[in-house]
Amino acid sequence: PHTVSVKELSWPTNCSAGLGFISNYNFIGSCTFSCPYSMGGHGAEGSISDDYCERAFLTFLSSSGSLLIFGEDCGPQDPRVHQKLPPAAAIGIFEKMINVSDEVVFGGDFVGADPKAVKKKLSLNSTDYVICPARDGCTLTAGLQTIDISSKSVADRKSQVEDNALAIVAVRVLVGSLPDLIPREIVIMGSGRSMKLKKNVKRWYDFPLTDEEILLAIRNGFVTIWISPCHDLSSSPIIDSVEVYARSRTDLAFLRAREDVALKLAHPFSVQDQPSSGMLVSCIQS
Repeated sequence: PHTVSVKELSWPTNCSAGLGFISNYNFIGSCTFSCPYSMGGHGAEGSISDDYCERAFLTFLSSSGSLLIFGEDCGPQDPRVHQKLPPAAAIGIFEKMINVSDEVVFGGDFVGADPKAVKKKLSLNSTDYVICPARDGCTLTAGLQTIDISSKSVADRKSQVEDNALAIVAVRVLVGSLPDLIPREIVIMGSGRSMKLKKNVKRWYDFPLTDEEILLAIRNGFVTIWISPCHDLSSSPIIDSVEVYARSRTDLAFLRAREDVALKLAHPFSVQDQPSSGMLVSCIQS
């Protein structure tokens, strides 16, 4: 199996607790994961180009309830990468994309036990809306439906190939049919890139994905849409409609730029692709 070894843990100098924090508490759980990581290039615009690597993370849950996340030290990086600037939604950008809303499968705690009913309500042709099951917000996922390739149907096999050839690249969300129940913000792909929603205004909000977010969506098989509490904290937020757009993977230059992208996505912990330092640096302390 592919593995990553931890040689050293580093703690931020501006944290008063220091690494001594680790010796004062027990750890009740841990996990590892990885994600595509933009090293430089056009990082501010979310473009990965040739400067893409796979970054490993080590997470600990302490007995105090704190979650400690250490990320692999991947070396020098364009400082603009962390600005999380969304790509501009130019006029006519969605006309160059494929509307795959009818082929999307919704999930997450937003849909509850009946995703088909929620999908119907979120359709552009519906006048209905969907209420978030919790006042403090919820998560909606959207992924392209897949068909079992063992099916004997030629049409099903062709559809499977076409689905695998597409990548979700943008999401549009409509709010405002009930002006008092508009969410305060929406976060895409859990990346921290959020958009503040205007109170008492019915409108569409456009979320073109960055290259890094597209890679994450390919890895996960879906995009995530976090819906915050609404402006009226005593009520649950509502969403009127969701549209999902895709493009052919062959049209995405950053996927074509590296012939080994598919291998990286299938085998994220390939030893030869890992930086040699082996150091994990603290990313988040909460």
